Amino acid sequence: MKRWLLLCMILLIIPLYGQERLKEEEAQAKLAELKQKEATLNAKVKELEDQVVSLESEIGALDSRIGGLTAEIDKLKAALPKLRYETYVVKPGDMLRSISEKFYGGDMCWKKIFDANRDIIKDPDFILPGWELKIPIEE
Repeated sequence: MKRWLLLCMILLIIPLYGQERLKEEEAQAKLAELKQKEATLNAKVKELEDQVVSLESEIGALDSRIGGLTAEIDKLKAALPKLRYETYVVKPGDMLRSISEKFYGGDMCWKKIFDANRDIIKDPDFILPGWELKIPIEE
């Protein structure tokens, strides 16, 4: 009877030992898999860090270029003639050429008036009495 009891105990313990061994092997396999993922992710992080350094360098170069262009724009703006505008109310029979003659001494500058009033004038050959036009005057 003792032998049977001992045999039963051994038969119960052996599968438990096998299961424990299997769990340890699974854990080792999972650990190896996670280490591989970690290595892959670390490589990706390094790649992204390198890209960040490269992009920061480009940003610095572009900021420098923007500063130079801003200075150039300011210089060009200062060189432009200053404009002021006079207001002119269109009278019956007026055309852009005749208004140009009044303000500029010649009818060839009508396009300046047209360009300054594109919000009102859609067709340079069609203006109506009563419209208030801005007449650009260079100083």
